[in-house]
Amino acid sequence: MSVLGLEIKESLKYIKKIYGFKKTISEYKSGVETLPLHVEVQTNSLCHGTCLFCPYITTSKSLPQGKMEWELYKKIVDECTTFPTLEFFTTTLQNESLMNKNIFKEIAYFKEKSKGRTSFTVVTNGYLLNDQILTGLIEAGVDYLAISINAFTKKTYEAQMPSFKFERIIENIENLLSKNLGKMRVWLRILQTSMNESEIPDAIINWRKRGLRVEIIPHISNRGGAVEIAGLRPRHQIKRKKIWDALIAHYSKCCIFPLRQMCILFNGDVILCTHDWNRLSVIGNVKEKSLRDVWNSEESKRIKRLILERQYSDIPACRNCTVPDTIASWR
Repeated sequence: MSVLGLEIKESLKYIKKIYGFKKTISEYKSGVETLPLHVEVQTNSLCHGTCLFCPYITTSKSLPQGKMEWELYKKIVDECTTFPTLEFFTTTLQNESLMNKNIFKEIAYFKEKSKGRTSFTVVTNGYLLNDQILTGLIEAGVDYLAISINAFTKKTYEAQMPSFKFERIIENIENLLSKNLGKMRVWLRILQTSMNESEIPDAIINWRKRGLRVEIIPHISNRGGAVEIAGLRPRHQIKRKKIWDALIAHYSKCCIFPLRQMCILFNGDVILCTHDWNRLSVIGNVKEKSLRDVWNSEESKRIKRLILERQYSDIPACRNCTVPDTIASWR
């Protein structure tokens, strides 16, 4: 299937997701027990980037960091792979997943336990994606590999991601294009900012010609108030997103992230959503309880009722977050 064909196919999946949002909200309003659709696990908290739009450079100094114990990871995987609702799993959560030396072991264990029912996704800045790591990901059975490149020119790339060299990321992508990737699907991600928005059309054309899908993320987030983005807000939006945004706004009505995703830090703490970089709303710990019990705890239900009512100011993680001001949560 062509790259354009894959993107059309993915767009059709978004229609299904829209109806899924309606179902999710209906379930929460009815008070029935729910389970997460997405599970994101921080098996390590490391990152080597200093990206302008990411708060890691400050939160890594102000908050505890570490590596998840293998037994805890196994417990999480053993339970979540029994969830009939689970549609997405990743070990990318507020980190650079390729800095984790156990990543191949973790992928293989998840694939074994899930028996192929749920895809394993790796999101990376791609800077460490050398031949050895790429081969390891393919052999371990990664289903989706998303590379956050965020620019099309050297000047913009290195301005937004100052600790990286543009030539190296391009070299890694060129190497990837020369390989037999098997069943692993790859796409490039570009977070739209005021610095890169003029380059986006050329980036889409170029990478599509090379056989890669390109995903534009049109809404930049301040990660729960953890990073300043005023100077990075794009001046224009991608026009084709407006239709999807209108449909999603009609069905979701509120921020959908906390209603769908379970985000587990290296120490077992469950934060409200992936944007809660300051860990302001911890709803439980899966070392002490099961994932199901944490997800359906009274504290979790209390916060989610506030979200359904759009009472964001009453939730520490949401109070200063820009996500509810956009429709970014549809992803």
